[in-house]
Amino acid sequence: MIDERMRARRLRVASSAVVAVVAITAAATAHGLAGGGIASAPALVAALLVGVPLGMLVIGRRLTAGRAAAGVLIDQAIFHGLFSFFGHAGSPTPSGGHAHHGVAGIAIDAPPAIAALSAAPMLASHAGAAVVAFATLMYGRAAIVRALASVAHSILIVFGATPIALAAPSTRPAHPAAAHRPAPSAVAVAVHPRRGPPTSLVTSTRTVSL
Repeated sequence: MIDERMRARRLRVASSAVVAVVAITAAATAHGLAGGGIASAPALVAALLVGVPLGMLVIGRRLTAGRAAAGVLIDQAIFHGLFSFFGHAGSPTPSGGHAHHGVAGIAIDAPPAIAALSAAPMLASHAGAAVVAFATLMYGRAAIVRALASVAHSILIVFGATPIALAAPSTRPAHPAAAHRPAPSAVAVAVHPRRGPPTSLVTSTRTVSL
């Protein structure tokens, strides 16, 4: 029972960690491409540390489409808030406000209409990042898990620990029908032995011929 609980907990942590890594990486990349600056290392680390525990509450052990979408949105919101606090890489001090869009001066001094226009590309980039993260989780989850397992494998080797053997993919037989063809049963052979015509038929035939 204890082993089953530990296994379930590890599955929740692993699922949430995969979602957090994909969603936050996509959000940070889209943020930089949209001109909002490169996310600082403290912001990324803090987003992962906060996103993984919160994601465990939503994602659970099995990553379904709905849970993946909810996890991506949560991680996007976490990254958004923490980047606003820590600021971008190279900034001397945390922004304290919302220095999110790299055009903070325009957003403050310009009229609301112009500020909305300047924020539109950033909102579009975040929406695109969410879509990319969701699609990656749905269609590339196996590759992501293999990549993370490979990284963990390399780290264990560097630190001299015993590496974890990765499970090899199962191979299917070349001819499944032949591989699963049942062998003749001894019982069936005993029930239906090979024999000649019935004795009564042979006797009646001899009588007629005589």
